[in-house]
Amino acid sequence: MDASAMVKFYAREPGSLSVQRMIEGEAGRVVISAITGPEVISALCRKGRTGELDAHAVEDLATRFHEDYLARFIRARVTDPVIARAIDLIREHPLRANDAVQLATALTLPQPNTGTPFFPLVFVSADERLNEAARRSGLQVHPPQDQP
Repeated sequence: MDASAMVKFYAREPGSLSVQRMIEGEAGRVVISAITGPEVISALCRKGRTGELDAHAVEDLATRFHEDYLARFIRARVTDPVIARAIDLIREHPLRANDAVQLATALTLPQPNTGTPFFPLVFVSADERLNEAARRSGLQVHPPQDQP
């Protein structure tokens, strides 16, 4: 799950209900890149600066996310192979650097049949450009969308 989707778990916006269901239904199986930490905190602070959230809400949500980041989610490290893959992805697709790292993280997770809990792997992002790159890279994609 990338940061654009993860922030929906903490700040109510379109897609929040979908992300809530995914996270609660996959307890202990949501994998995020280590860079998701600063990305989500940045998004929450940006919502505070634009007035979408008040300062108290930003602090509460940032604290809750940080606690979850450390204890609830599986954090995948940003390793040299992830960075190398991200560079290749940027050359292949119109991606921002952090988005390429998010996708590279998913693409470099251990493969099925290695005893890992990561499969079936579903890439979750609210960013359509990133989702298209993920699809073209062979991943199943699930953009967070709430049903009416």
